[in-house]
Amino acid sequence: MSNLNSGSRHNWRHYMKLSDDCYRKVNLSSNTDLSELANHNLVKGGDIELRAILSIIAGRWKVRPRGKALDLCCGVGIMTECLRQFGFKATGVDLNSDAIELATRTIPDCRFFVGDATDPASILRGEIFDLILVREAHPFSRINDIEFQMAAVERYLSILSPGGVLIIEHARFGGGMSYPSLNFRQVSQLLVKRDFLTVGPLFLALIKKFGGDKPSPLWCSLLSLLTHVMQKIFGLRLIEAYVIYKPAK
Repeated sequence: MSNLNSGSRHNWRHYMKLSDDCYRKVNLSSNTDLSELANHNLVKGGDIELRAILSIIAGRWKVRPRGKALDLCCGVGIMTECLRQFGFKATGVDLNSDAIELATRTIPDCRFFVGDATDPASILRGEIFDLILVREAHPFSRINDIEFQMAAVERYLSILSPGGVLIIEHARFGGGMSYPSLNFRQVSQLLVKRDFLTVGPLFLALIKKFGGDKPSPLWCSLLSLLTHVMQKIFGLRLIEAYVIYKPAK
């Protein structure tokens, strides 16, 4: 998570404190059962979600990212480990030291660093990544500040290899709440003039369930639309995925 000091009508600091307190409690208990973190961190199903996103990328651009992956705002590293299982050399970064201690203790085959995930180059100096994942990050999911957010996106793109992908995921509404968040449409408008390609946002719930191993772009769009309708009817809090592809030179 970021050390952002920007103001917002949404009290993101409240949610940051809730997750910080939960990470501290679990870390101090030396508990390896991470189910207590379910309200603040993805604890299961990350492999299904990642497979769906990679299938969307392959279907849209015939691209299969390989190599080094960076998981920003990684929490206890569940998605970092999923990236490793998919063949990436995976690194996780989070501002919360308790979360990173938990990740290091429970996931020994990935690298983890404490630091500001909105500026990873300051921590991982000189490193370039083939895939960057930002999932449910407070700076993107609870802040309404497009200038700050685009500055972070630009920093991510600067350490993304040509032919690499940046994946941003979060829920914008649901569960009786609305969330000020990164405006994907604005991001697309700013990037399209520079030859970056984008897809999404796509609601993942039905894609994960019915998309199969290689869902077509049309099928993904239809499942996303159906999920959006379901979200509207039942007021569910559901994750959307937005992908930026940096064309190879």
